[in-house]
Amino acid sequence: YFEKNKARYVVPERRVVRFARMDLDQLRQRVTVPDQNLRAYYDEHIQQYRLPNRVHASHILFKTIGKTDAEVEEIRKKAEDVLKKAKHGGKFEELAKQYSEDTTKDKGGDLGWILQGQTVPEFEKAAFSLAPGSISDLVHTQYGLHIIKVIEHENARTQSFEEVRASILPAL
Repeated sequence: YFEKNKARYVVPERRVVRFARMDLDQLRQRVTVPDQNLRAYYDEHIQQYRLPNRVHASHILFKTIGKTDAEVEEIRKKAEDVLKKAKHGGKFEELAKQYSEDTTKDKGGDLGWILQGQTVPEFEKAAFSLAPGSISDLVHTQYGLHIIKVIEHENARTQSFEEVRASILPAL
């Protein structure tokens, strides 16, 4: 009988669902993560909190790529004149906007933060040896002649737990 009347006994699939609607911001405010868990996460991921040596620098670039020796000598003279202006009270940002042949000229030559090992060796040696606020002599690299100004310098260090605590909390 069942085999002949299977269609009469078909029951559609059923599911029971329960859900809870939560506001994550409110939930985060109510949840407390013990400091020992935060500290354990920090210790396990300490390599993420290491900051390398870095400098915040600006530069003025005079390109010499593909130039003849005579042209390079003319460029050097022009660069030396700009260097004198920079070292004798000229506004570095204005000089960069006027003379630099780099894409950073619109930002006054600002390169942002440069990590050690990120640039060509000649540029890096000059930039990392300068004190904040000082201006280099002409630095010759494969790109041309640079005048570098260091705005700020930070030595390599590991951020402390207190510095990164607030950034760990949302992850846990």
